[in-house]
Amino acid sequence: MWRMGTTGTLMGVSKYLKEKKPQLNCGCRTYARPFNPGLKNMTEAIVPKIYDPKALDDKITVEDEEAFETSRL
Repeated sequence: MWRMGTTGTLMGVSKYLKEKKPQLNCGCRTYARPFNPGLKNMTEAIVPKIYDPKALDDKITVEDEEAFETSRL
């Protein structure tokens, strides 16, 4: 099971970064615990229309703690 919010940030940031540096790989998938606000189970929920998996190069698994720490950095 993997979770994301509306995917707006993911789609917008990946588009911007690809415009600036096309060779950059973009993509992320986190395993989120139910207590993380704003995240939904993308395998069971309605996938937002803004989400375009073709805009991403890869899906990687990032644990919550690593994702939070990277966000802080």
